[in-house]
Amino acid sequence: MSLAHWNKSDVPIQKLRSIQRKRRGNTSVHSLHHHAFKCNNAEETRKFYEDVLDIPLVCAIIEPKDPITGKETPYAHLYFELSDGSWLAFFDFPQKYSDLNCGFENTDVWTHHIALEIDDEDTLNHYRKRLDEHGVEYMNIDHEYCNSIYFYDPNGLCVEFTHNVDDTERYFHDKARDAKADMQEWMRVRSEAYPDAS
Repeated sequence: MSLAHWNKSDVPIQKLRSIQRKRRGNTSVHSLHHHAFKCNNAEETRKFYEDVLDIPLVCAIIEPKDPITGKETPYAHLYFELSDGSWLAFFDFPQKYSDLNCGFENTDVWTHHIALEIDDEDTLNHYRKRLDEHGVEYMNIDHEYCNSIYFYDPNGLCVEFTHNVDDTERYFHDKARDAKADMQEWMRVRSEAYPDAS
């Protein structure tokens, strides 16, 4: 990962923040409410998120029937609360996952992951130590615009802990300015690199 395709601006950061506030004010979708994923065991999932990552379980809903089929097949819906008020949510629904032949295989980190922001490198080091203590493997990646670790929870969900760096704010302001041009360039590169892709 690199900052190779960044056309860095010299616009004052206050002006960039004003542009960002206006753009965000025109968007009716406010924030991430929750990200839901299947789990193969509610208690195993609770132990990982509460005991290893210190993210509290704030709601465990026990439902008596499948809302899609109407069948009397109980399941649980768990919510773990982040400091901004959003949640990581998990469904413990053994019957449905068995019926769907729904596996829990790990994929690579790019196929599906949830990225959670932390404060700084000291906090990232704290979590590296916690993961080491619990025997959880992780991968370090310095993206240059942020610094991250990636690891898998007991369900096969890839979790990223990441923190911003000095250039992060300006980088994303400038990339917002260039997003349409960057997309056009990607579509050109994509068609050359993957001529058979749809």
